[in-house]
Amino acid sequence: MPAYLALSLIGTDQPGIVDKVARRIRRSGFNLEDSRMAVLGQEFGLILLASGPRDRLVALQDSLRDLEDQGFLMSFKETAAPTAAVEAAARVPYRVSVYGMDHEGIVHAFAEAMASREINVEALETQSTLAPLSGSALFSMEMIVAVPASLSPGELRALVTRLGDEHGVDASLSPG
Repeated sequence: MPAYLALSLIGTDQPGIVDKVARRIRRSGFNLEDSRMAVLGQEFGLILLASGPRDRLVALQDSLRDLEDQGFLMSFKETAAPTAAVEAAARVPYRVSVYGMDHEGIVHAFAEAMASREINVEALETQSTLAPLSGSALFSMEMIVAVPASLSPGELRALVTRLGDEHGVDASLSPG
């Protein structure tokens, strides 16, 4: 039975960070299963899931710890295998897309509405940019959500539309 390790890392952005992490994972006999990585401001952040031999788990953690000496903040958590497909079948995946003028509270409103209906936010990506001609702040958000099968697509679509209207943004729903 393999071991699963969740790792988060953040540090000043520079070329080669992904290589440093991926090399240590591979050399320890682990496989990078799933990851999210991004530059945020001047920082690079990643979160990933690696799997490999249980007897090599400590060696993997030790090999990654030297990155802390290079100024990276890091945390580890041993975890379980990803959810079995049978358990996931009780939920339906959807993509929620939001676009409009940037203002406070958009992410919170959508996250709160999802949580209150037992909808799990599995992935969320936001971006603020400036409009090319006006320089106005624009906001975009993509959410991947897992919706209980008991919630109809029509109810979900009405919720997303209402939230978009309340916050003055375009909000749409599509199969995930």
